Amino acid sequence: MFQFILKKLRRFFLFTVALFFVLVFLILIILYINYNMRKQYTTPSVAYDYIMENKSDDLFFGEKNRRFLEENGLWAIRIDEEGKVAESWRKPPEVPEYYKMTDVARFTRFYLKDYPVLTYVVGDELLVFGYPKGSLDKLPFNYYSVEQLLLNVDLALLFLFGYLVFVFFMYRKERANLYKNLNPLQDALDNIYADDYVPLEETGQLKEVSHAVNDANARYVQLSKSQSQWIRGISHDVRTPLSKLSWGLNDLKDESNKDAVATMEEEIMRISKTIQDLNDTTRLQSLRDDRFTFQNPAPILRKIIVAHLNEHEDRSILFDNQLSEDTKIHMDSHLFARMIDNVIRNSIMYQSGDIHVECCEEENNVRMTIRDQGGGVKKEVLDRLEASDSTSVYVHGMGLLISQQICRLHKGVMTAANKDGGFRVDFSFPKRAGE
Repeated sequence: MFQFILKKLRRFFLFTVALFFVLVFLILIILYINYNMRKQYTTPSVAYDYIMENKSDDLFFGEKNRRFLEENGLWAIRIDEEGKVAESWRKPPEVPEYYKMTDVARFTRFYLKDYPVLTYVVGDELLVFGYPKGSLDKLPFNYYSVEQLLLNVDLALLFLFGYLVFVFFMYRKERANLYKNLNPLQDALDNIYADDYVPLEETGQLKEVSHAVNDANARYVQLSKSQSQWIRGISHDVRTPLSKLSWGLNDLKDESNKDAVATMEEEIMRISKTIQDLNDTTRLQSLRDDRFTFQNPAPILRKIIVAHLNEHEDRSILFDNQLSEDTKIHMDSHLFARMIDNVIRNSIMYQSGDIHVECCEEENNVRMTIRDQGGGVKKEVLDRLEASDSTSVYVHGMGLLISQQICRLHKGVMTAANKDGGFRVDFSFPKRAGE
């Protein structure tokens, strides 16, 4: 969610900048279109050059020049030095035949009878080109300040830079606000099911979301407590009947039914172990860290191996210990022993051949490997281990899942795979700093 909001904010920033440049681009296109629309009428300089090139000594508007003016929708007059119209072509009737100096100054700067006109001095005379009414606009000035133009360009660039800085500043500010408001929420979501969950303050703009997260954690805690109580109650209620069944079977056992009774006893043991595993799984979820101390794992491993060798004299368990006596990891000795015992017991019960237990040191970790040569386990067991899925798990596989949970409590990593013709489990634990 946090990355999603940041992504949206980044996209908004880029969209704002892109929109600005699109607007500038559109303005340039509009200016370009307006510039091209000017070409609808021949520019005065082109008309002047054409007229001057094709005039005779005493006649400006000959046959060729008349045709040119008519084709371009222009009219023209030539005013002599006395202010009279000496020659004209397509002159509108309302345009006067005589002009004073003030009239010339007026229409040179503005309009002549509402016609936009442009003038050119030809010797002592004045050549005037007229355009249709409403075709062109004339600005009431014909000069500009270079310094003012450069100042306007500088101001435009400064405005552009200031705009981009402002947008970037707002983006950084909003991004910082998002971090400030969403970081606690992200941490709470990451630890919503953890024992050290810290409730969010239900204030500010995200108080509804904070309340929902706190409520979800409270519901989870209540559900965990209810689940633990239910499992303990079921375990207690089931153990007593199972014990009575076991005692009753012993009383009923004789030579004629000993095989059937042995089968039933085995099923009772399987149910008992499943219940015990469920209890252990529930207990691990509420384990406190103050039970852990720094210890060398080798003596515990050696003790477990000796116990299994005494119990199963026909099996071979080879122990290769490369740990120094000073190497220690943070552990709970009882849980650690249960973790290793589950894996070795699994190999003894379901695999054949030699079992190898190896310990070695890495730069910052202690690695332990337990492997056998019995052909491996089913893929579904490995899939459940990878997904940490305890649903639909019976005796075979539950012990491995409990070992995985214990490994995580020890800040370690457990990996399991079928390798080299057997089943292999690797544990990696951080060793005490300075070792």
